[in-house]
Amino acid sequence: MAKSMRSFDGDLVKEGKALIGLAKAGEMVRAIAGPGTPAFNQWPVHRLEALYELAYLRMFVAWETFLEETFYRYMCGQVSRFGQAVPVAQHYRSVAAAEAAFLGNRYYRAWYDVTTVITVCQKHIVNGTHEIAFRTNSTWLDPLSRIRHRIAHGQKDAKRKFDSATLALSGRVYLASRPGRFLRDWDTTTVPQVRWLEKLIGQIGTLAGQII
Repeated sequence: MAKSMRSFDGDLVKEGKALIGLAKAGEMVRAIAGPGTPAFNQWPVHRLEALYELAYLRMFVAWETFLEETFYRYMCGQVSRFGQAVPVAQHYRSVAAAEAAFLGNRYYRAWYDVTTVITVCQKHIVNGTHEIAFRTNSTWLDPLSRIRHRIAHGQKDAKRKFDSATLALSGRVYLASRPGRFLRDWDTTTVPQVRWLEKLIGQIGTLAGQII
């Protein structure tokens, strides 16, 4: 009997809530301390923005780990609520064997690249949930990766692509292409309004639920 895949999506959602809580903790300290206090002075806006960037980057790392762990297990024949994946060639006997087949002669695969993910997934699983989720959510996945790149990189290209992402999501660009400023800003299209960090982490959780 095929093994059931554990709820990696639930683990990811739990991690997301903890990271949202990290950003909220910084906001709370600053708000409770009040202007002029030592604690308030230790939490200027630029440090809060850095906290938002850290939270988002850690969530993106958790998202990439989720994608790897679940795909390898589909390659091994594990079953989720969507059923058992149909392999292109075979189901593998272990996660390590599946990982080796997936990576080939590479050390890693770029899970943030939508086109690459779709192409590689097609080589191993027929119409798998990873492929379907990436195909149907490309309008979200591309901006998510561009925000991640801007946190990690300072090149002009990373800034330009980040600006295009925030323009698509919020209708504006942010001073100095600062990702923390965007992530701390409010999404005014939601009721009640939430900060973009919470909106995007919630979206990642939704995407995970479409995969397992």
